[in-house]
Amino acid sequence: RIQCFCAGLKNANETGLFVSSINKREFGKVFAISYDPNLDVIYAVNGQTYSVSEVLGFTVELSGNIVEKWSPDGLGFGMPHDVAVSPDGASIYVGEIRPDRVTKFRRV
Repeated sequence: RIQCFCAGLKNANETGLFVSSINKREFGKVFAISYDPNLDVIYAVNGQTYSVSEVLGFTVELSGNIVEKWSPDGLGFGMPHDVAVSPDGASIYVGEIRPDRVTKFRRV
């Protein structure tokens, strides 16, 4: 699941306040998330568990709606460990620890 909290950027008194929780069966165990303020979405990567065999990236609206599932060449990830989005939102990066690589995805 993904839990969202207020960062307090607009009001310091709201820092750390719980906003929402996103829990989808497709996620399995979420390993990393990154927020894209350009599109107001969250990018997430999961890891393989007994209940989830597909290791994928997800584009998720703040409402919890999964907009897109993605992976390198549609084959899935090995062991994703982190996800990051470029400041302009044009690129998403996923770091994996097995195999040791970083994959760059371009928004179309």
